[in-house]
Amino acid sequence: MSGLSAFAGLAGGLNAASGVLGLTGAYDSANGTLLGGSIAAQGALEAGAAERTAAYYKAAGLRQQAQAERAGGQSDAFALDRKTNDIQSTLRARAAASGGGVADPTVVALSDQIETQGTLGALTEMWKGQDRARGLVDQARGSEMTGDAAFTAAGLRARGIQTEAQSKADAQITSGWTSLLDKGSSMFDRFGKR
Repeated sequence: MSGLSAFAGLAGGLNAASGVLGLTGAYDSANGTLLGGSIAAQGALEAGAAERTAAYYKAAGLRQQAQAERAGGQSDAFALDRKTNDIQSTLRARAAASGGGVADPTVVALSDQIETQGTLGALTEMWKGQDRARGLVDQARGSEMTGDAAFTAAGLRARGIQTEAQSKADAQITSGWTSLLDKGSSMFDRFGKR
């Protein structure tokens, strides 16, 4: 074997070794890509879970406010009932003091009007409290729906990240094999035809 052919054989062997090392590097790079994709996907899932938790926490606060609004409406209604009773009592006391009596038609008509207005006012206050509470409960439901949507979107983002990482890893491995096969082909061209 001449020196030139020994040198060519050594160069071919080194070329093959570099091709194998290149393939090993491609697999290492692909593993790194997959690991990075997994970490990014986990981060997306955790961000979505955090958004959902925050939305549900906000919803719980809104539901507590709704309870307070209902209680406030009831309290206002009870206060109007007490005020109505005080006005009725004052009307009766003045009617009795004036000598007209509680059974006087004017006193009875005024008493009925006061009772009607008092009841209407109390029911209105109850309705206002309920209406404010309904609005807050609707906001709470909206917050929960937003949290659920954020969590679902995070899952889709994570799946997309994993799919993209898998595609890149596949491309890296394919590139490594292509490079190795190209080097093997050039060795065949150099040494296989005798």
